[in-house]
Amino acid sequence: MKKHFFISLFFSIFILSLNIISCSPVLITPSYVKAPDNAKVSELTFNSLKLTWDLYKEASGYMVYKSYDNKNFYFVRGTESVFFEDTSISPGHTYYYKVESAFYGSNYDMAEGKALYSHKAKTITVNVPFKDGYELISPLYLCTELTSDENNKPQVLLFWDRVSSASYYKLLRQAYGEEEASVIAAKIEGTDYTDSTVEYGNYYYYTIEAWDNSGKHSLGTLSSIRIILTSNTSFSNAFNLEYGKQITYERDDDKTPAYFSFIANAQGKAALYFSSYQDLEIQLYKDSDSTAPVHIKTETLIHQNRIDFTDLTASQKYYIRIFNLLKDDYSIDLTLQE
Repeated sequence: MKKHFFISLFFSIFILSLNIISCSPVLITPSYVKAPDNAKVSELTFNSLKLTWDLYKEASGYMVYKSYDNKNFYFVRGTESVFFEDTSISPGHTYYYKVESAFYGSNYDMAEGKALYSHKAKTITVNVPFKDGYELISPLYLCTELTSDENNKPQVLLFWDRVSSASYYKLLRQAYGEEEASVIAAKIEGTDYTDSTVEYGNYYYYTIEAWDNSGKHSLGTLSSIRIILTSNTSFSNAFNLEYGKQITYERDDDKTPAYFSFIANAQGKAALYFSSYQDLEIQLYKDSDSTAPVHIKTETLIHQNRIDFTDLTASQKYYIRIFNLLKDDYSIDLTLQE
């Protein structure tokens, strides 16, 4: 009996040693697939927080999720660290977080490129404190959109989310080069506003504040989009694009956009190709004999290398205004194709 026992024990140790020597992956079992322990808020201010959790040796990494309503969670970041810092929070608001463990195929007995997630994490509720001197909740977002009136005069449309405790909102604006922001609308009762006092050639930054009738107010929420308004006079200096001919454009002196012109083909189409993937804002204008070039549309290219223009007027002259979204000094190779 003892002989059989020692034989069985020796055989088990031998099989285990083969697994260790061959570095075979660990078989994922339900007991492995769990969230990290002790996930909590370790640091909290009115505009930032830090989440920490215990190291989980079996996990390949961690996935952090965030929610505004404790129902719809969206992915924020994947990390191999045991902490996460969030600076996208507003005073007086409540946020919800979950930290899940992740297991990847290269480390475990799973197909390469596949992953398992714990999906069992407890929700971390965070009540963000107010900044000293501010007692009202800030709007979560402030969005801006460039438009124009019937005379092609530029306008900026702004809109934000409603704060239930607010009686009205105050809007401030700061142009590029100005030392501080100034109030352009002291008492807005709705959640949108059109700024018709902007000028071509400037950069504008907006801040919205929530106020109540007792004088309490929130910390300002900044505009999430930088507004670029181009100068009509720059169209006269536009680079002329010829079909099939590549040109290289370089800018390193200031933040003004690049201007190009082209003639639409007989089918009323044109395409602009870039030699590499770009992050650009592109505005299309139609030439006019009686007025300044008329704005047709604005498109944003995020990691793309071409843009197509359709429904153009055949043989009509058009202008393109290009602004690099990521940097002020840049070089692009572009080619106009039919």
